[in-house]
Formats: sequence, structure tokens, C-alpha cells
Amino acid sequence: MDPELNPDGTIKVAVNNSSSSAPAYTPPDIKMGEAIPPEFRDKPFFKDKTFVEVIKEHVNLQTLLGQRPTGIPKDDASDEEWGKFVSTLKPKSLDEYVLPETEFSKANKRTPGYEKAVKEIMADAGVPKRQFPKVVEGIEKFLSQAQVNQTGQTKAQEAEFEKLLDTTYGANKQIVIDRAKKLMGDSVDPTLQPKVAEVLKNISNDQLFVLTAVLEGIHKKYIAEDNFSGGGGNTGGDAVTWQTEAETIMKSEAYKDFRNPAYDFSHQKVQELFQKIAATKINKK
Repeated sequence: MDPELNPDGTIKVAVNNSSSSAPAYTPPDIKMGEAIPPEFRDKPFFKDKTFVEVIKEHVNLQTLLGQRPTGIPKDDASDEEWGKFVSTLKPKSLDEYVLPETEFSKANKRTPGYEKAVKEIMADAGVPKRQFPKVVEGIEKFLSQAQVNQTGQTKAQEAEFEKLLDTTYGANKQIVIDRAKKLMGDSVDPTLQPKVAEVLKNISNDQLFVLTAVLEGIHKKYIAEDNFSGGGGNTGGDAVTWQTEAETIMKSEAYKDFRNPAYDFSHQKVQELFQKIAATKINKK
């Protein structure tokens, strides 16, 4: 809005004839002992206080609540400034951090490496010594629950593949599994056999099912005696029968192709047959 002008062109100024000074404040005549609700009259911050004193203390309190505590950097402070502040919170030594006992620690022995890593992470984050146990409890509660969930899933999976082994092989299940394990042990270097046996001892059902299914397929296709003996179901023990069986194996793809999964087994089988034949000849002399 344009200013209002006088006839001579000068700006018209409004004059306030009221007094510029506010009247003096006179506190109300309030008996605080009666004005304050009974349940608050004995509070130290109200007791024996005048109305003005209560108002001033309230204003001061609201002012303090709106202030950032001394020493805490502002949100836009530099990383260096925040780093200095965080360094005042964390302990001077990692040894001051004491790990609490939790359900996780009871079920799982903490390793030195785990303890050291937890303390270093907390120190880097500036976690105070007082808050350290609480944070660890929260982390390990999560780990413990995750472990329970994993165990449940593992048990369910074990049961599923146990049932699959039963369904697939029925009453012959253990025979087939033992045969598969023997084939795995016989097919590796003798120096590795103890290690293979150790792994097979604790193998899970899902892995056992896969290995058994594969090796049983190999056994039926390449290794079963009726494949090597022309279907004769060799059960004899004479040198002629062994000779025939060895020759049959030597004609097979399993014996001739080193890439065949049964290559090593077939060569071992032939060697055993010739050893039996040689032993028979020695005994006849």
C-alpha cells in the first residue's frame, strides 16, 4: 500500500498519543498452598513457592529442555567433531567391556575371535561401557533365535530325506547306503580314505541321498556283477569263472575309458580277480 501524502507532498505520519510505557506488573494475590492441587502441595518444586517463582521456574525449565546438552555436537557438525565426542563415550580399553551371559552364550561357547570382534565393533561405534551388555544381549538374542530356526529347518530337511531314502530303497536301504559308502571309499587314494570315512560318518541325509542315488545308478549301470559276467550271476569261486569275469570287465567301457566313473573300480576288480586266480594256482602246486 502506498504511503498517504500531505498536501505539500510530504509523508503523513500517524501519531500515537497513548503512553509508550506498559503499566507495572502486579502479581495476583494467589495463595499457592490453596491453589495447587493437594497431591502436589508437598512437592519440593512447589512447596513454599510464590506464584511468580513457580512461573519463572517453569519458563527456565522449558528453555533448558529446548537446549542441546553441553558438549554434544550439532547434527551438521563435522566427522572430526563427532569423532572426538564419540571417543569420550567408549572405554579407553576393550577389556572394560564385559560380555553378559546370554542364552546364546550358554548354548554356544564364544570364541576369542568372536569376543574380540564384538568389542572392536562396539568401540568403533562409541558404545558406552554401561550400554555394552544391553547391546550384546540384543544381538545374541537375534542370533539365538536364528539358530533355533535353522535347527528346526535342518531337522525337517533330515526327516524329509530320510523318508525319501525309505521310499526309494525300502528294505534294502541300508544295503544300498553301505554299498555307496564303500564305493566312495574304494574309489579314492588310500591316503584319503580315513578322511572320506570321517566325512561319511556325519553326512547329512540330503547329501547322503544324492550320493547314494548317483552311486547306486553307477553300480547298476557299470559295476553290478551281472553286467560284467554277461548276466550269469557269478557266485562261483573257480579260476575259470574268475578268468571269464575279468575278461568281461576288461572289454567293458568302464574298464577302457578313464573318464568313466567306474574306471578305477573296474581295474581294481580285475586286479582282485587275477590275484584270486594266482592264489588258486599256487595252492594247487
